[in-house]
Amino acid sequence: MLHYLKVGTIVFGWALAPVIGEFIIDQTKQFSPFQLSFLRYSLAAITLMIIFLFQNREKRPSKQEMVKTLKDKWFFLLVTSIFVSLMPICLFFAVKKTTASSASFLLNINVAFIPLIAFFLVKEKIKKFQAIGVSVTIIGSFLVIFDKKIKSLDFSLSSFTSSTVVGNLLALASGLSWAIYTVLLKKFYTEEDPLFITFLNLLLSSIFLFPIAFFIFPFSISVTYLGIVLVISLAIVSTALAYTFWLDILAYMSTTEVGVIQVLIPVISALLAVFFLGETITFVFAIGAFLIIVGLFLVEKETELVEE
Repeated sequence: MLHYLKVGTIVFGWALAPVIGEFIIDQTKQFSPFQLSFLRYSLAAITLMIIFLFQNREKRPSKQEMVKTLKDKWFFLLVTSIFVSLMPICLFFAVKKTTASSASFLLNINVAFIPLIAFFLVKEKIKKFQAIGVSVTIIGSFLVIFDKKIKSLDFSLSSFTSSTVVGNLLALASGLSWAIYTVLLKKFYTEEDPLFITFLNLLLSSIFLFPIAFFIFPFSISVTYLGIVLVISLAIVSTALAYTFWLDILAYMSTTEVGVIQVLIPVISALLAVFFLGETITFVFAIGAFLIIVGLFLVEKETELVEE
C-alpha cells in the first residue's frame, strides 16, 4: 500500500508541475522561471529538513554516515545538483512559450533517454525493445514539437525558430536533464538515505538559483493567495515528497521499470491543462502523444522480458 502511495504522489505531483508553472509564470505572471525554481527547491529543502529532524533516529543516517557521504561524494552531489537545477529552469521557461500539455509530454520522455544515457555513463546495453521504443518516442516527440508547423504546413526556416518550437525544445532539454539525474542517482546514491540525498541536492540547487533569481535576472513579484498555495503545493508535493519517493523507489526497482510510471504523468497533466487552463488538443499532438506513450511502454517491455 505504501508503495502505491509513493507512486501516486510522484505521478500526481509531477503532473501538476507544468500546469502550475504555466499558470503562475505565463498566465498570471507572478514569478519568473528562475524565481519559481528557487522557491520550489528552497521550500522543498526546508520541508525535507523538518521531516529529517523529526524522523526516527534509528531510520536516519548517523552523523558519521552523513559526513562520510559529504566527504566521499561531494563532487557527484555538485554535478547532480546542477542537473536538478536545469530541469525546472528549462521547464518553466518552456511553459512561457508552449502549452503545459506539450511541455509535460516532452519532459516525461526522459524515460526514453535513460537507456541511451545509461549506455554511455554506466555501460548498460540497449536491448531490442528499448531501441524500438526510443525510436518510436523520437517520432512522437517530433510531432509534438512541430505540432503547429505540421498542422499549418509551414516549414519555412523562420517557423522552426518560433517561440512554440523553442519552448518545446526547452521542455525536451528539461527531460534530458532529469534523465541524466536519474541515471546518476541509480549509479551513486541507491545505497544512501533518500531523504538526506534529496535534501542535499535541493539545498545546493537553491544556493545556485538564488543569485540568478533575485540579482542577475530580477523580476517584479506580484503574488496572489492562490499563487502562494500553488507554490507551496509545488514545493511539498511535486518536489520534496515526489523527489524523495523517486530516489527511494530507485533503490529496489530498475531505472527503466520506474520510468514507466511516468507514462501516466503527461496524460494527467494534459487533462489538467485542458480543464483548468483551457488548452486544446490538436490531432497532430494527439498522434505524437500516443506514439510517445507507445514508445515508453516498449522501453519498459524489455525490462519485463529480462525479468522473465
